Amino acid sequence: MSHIRDLSTEILFLIASYLQGSAKFALARSCKTLYHEPRPVILKFNIDYQNSNLLGLAAKDDNITLARWLLDYGANINAFFRGKTPVMRAIKNSSPTVLTLLLNSPGLDINLQNREQESALWIAVRHGASSTLWRVLERVDCAVDLRHQRGQTALHLAVWWGRIGLAQLLLARGSDPNADDDLGISSWVKANRISGPSIMALSQKQPEYAGPLNSRHGEPSLHQAIFHGSVGDVRLLQRRKDLDLATIDRNGNTTLHLAVRSRRLDVVDLILWQPRTDVNCIDNDGYPPLWWSTYLTYDEITEIFADCKGR
Repeated sequence: MSHIRDLSTEILFLIASYLQGSAKFALARSCKTLYHEPRPVILKFNIDYQNSNLLGLAAKDDNITLARWLLDYGANINAFFRGKTPVMRAIKNSSPTVLTLLLNSPGLDINLQNREQESALWIAVRHGASSTLWRVLERVDCAVDLRHQRGQTALHLAVWWGRIGLAQLLLARGSDPNADDDLGISSWVKANRISGPSIMALSQKQPEYAGPLNSRHGEPSLHQAIFHGSVGDVRLLQRRKDLDLATIDRNGNTTLHLAVRSRRLDVVDLILWQPRTDVNCIDNDGYPPLWWSTYLTYDEITEIFADCKGR
């Protein structure tokens, strides 16, 4: 009876050329338990003629033995297979042993992006755990603020998914919470808008918010924090010495007017405690905040104004 190990190299190459991904993967895997003779032929054919796609399959199945063989034979560690590099696939499929091998291998381009502008870092935030993300961030060549879809950084994605732990890891690695995407929205502003991770958590390493006081669309950051009722963010922004509390938004409201009209009692109290606050400031219609609280019958806010006079 003939065995596959008895076939000539030319015939083995011919067989390999007709195999699809899963069949070729099964044959390559069988080399470990059956015969060693076909192994070099299968692996070299895959590397030379099929763009090292077996390495992507090894990453998917966390097959460390096959991954080592392929790298030893010179497989392209950055080769794309179905839109992902091996390291991207290892992250997505939670393949820890192959991921460690790839991250420690020379020639890895950790910042490589596919057609969807995804990188290993982006996939780590979207699919990975904190430990996986941290291992990616440990690469000194990892661009933590690499731009992805719509100009977003990995921190934008972490905020969008509400993953506070991942956001904190990115910040610890030096990610900029004030970096704008293509729409002029920073991670700081995005967290405010979607009630995602607390801005205080995102900015815990900063003594004060150091970013722009207005977005590209002219929306004052403090007004946004007030609108969303984010008391912690209001406190953070009030530390800014260059903050003008009389600034009006596109609707003609000062910060105090907006807090009153939004019925944010705790925010009203915070603003009134601010020494720079002018309680008699007027909006575009010429009315002070107290007039609005009386007109809207917000008695509890009117009482706060009364208490403020006695302070």
